Amino acid sequence: SYRTNSLVLECSKSPIDFYEELETIGSGAFGLVKKVRLKSNPDTIRAMKIISKSNLLKGINDANLIEEIYILKNLDHPNIMKLYEFFDDGKHYYMITEYCDQDDLYAKLNKLYCMNQIVVKFLMGQILNAVSYLHSKGVFHGDIKLENIMLYSTTKNTKQRFTMIN
Repeated sequence: SYRTNSLVLECSKSPIDFYEELETIGSGAFGLVKKVRLKSNPDTIRAMKIISKSNLLKGINDANLIEEIYILKNLDHPNIMKLYEFFDDGKHYYMITEYCDQDDLYAKLNKLYCMNQIVVKFLMGQILNAVSYLHSKGVFHGDIKLENIMLYSTTKNTKQRFTMIN
C-alpha cells in the first residue's frame, strides 16, 4: 500500500524493490545509513537510513519516530535534509533522504584541523538560517552538533549550499 503526504511517499513494501544499495556510509545506535541508487533512474543517488525496530533506544518508541518523520516530511528548506520516502517492512523503518557527499562537519574539521574564517562565517549563516526556519515552524531540533551537520560538495550542488542539518 502507498500513501502520499507533502510529496513524501510512504510504502509498506521493501525499499530494495526501488533502490540498489551501493555502500554503507554510516552507523549508529539506531542502525545503518547506506548510499543508494534509484533503480528507475540510476543518476539519482540518495541516502537510506535503516532503523531496526528492535534496536530503538529506551524512551523512543514507534510513535516518537513517526512523529519525527511527520515533522521532517513537512519541512522544506535548502539547509535541512529533505526526506523523500519512508518505508516500513514490519522489522525496519527506512528513511530515504538527500545524499550529502562530503561527510559531516565533525569529520571534516578532524581532517582539516582549522577552517578559513570566511567559510566558517558562511557555514554559521546557513546553520542559523536553518535553525530560524525550524523555530518559525514550531520545531526544536534538540541535537544540533557537528556530527549532525552534513556537508555537500559545491561542485555537485547547483544551489551552492554547503551544509544541511540532519
